[in-house]
Amino acid sequence: MTGWRAATAPRPQCWLELHCRPAGIILAPQQRYGIGEQLRRLLRIHAHRTAEDMANQLEFLSHWR
Repeated sequence: MTGWRAATAPRPQCWLELHCRPAGIILAPQQRYGIGEQLRRLLRIHAHRTAEDMANQLEFLSHWR
């Protein structure tokens, strides 16, 4: 998981152009969520996505309330 600013969110195409295959990328706005809320949202992702589902995907923590 990484913090990001809206204007600097990485594009999945950049990874593909470099021939990288990320296991999955989870983005969260910097300092928006406390550690407890981050963990709850990460656990929701873990409960609903398999490793295969996450491969080469970009997820936003804000989508997992």
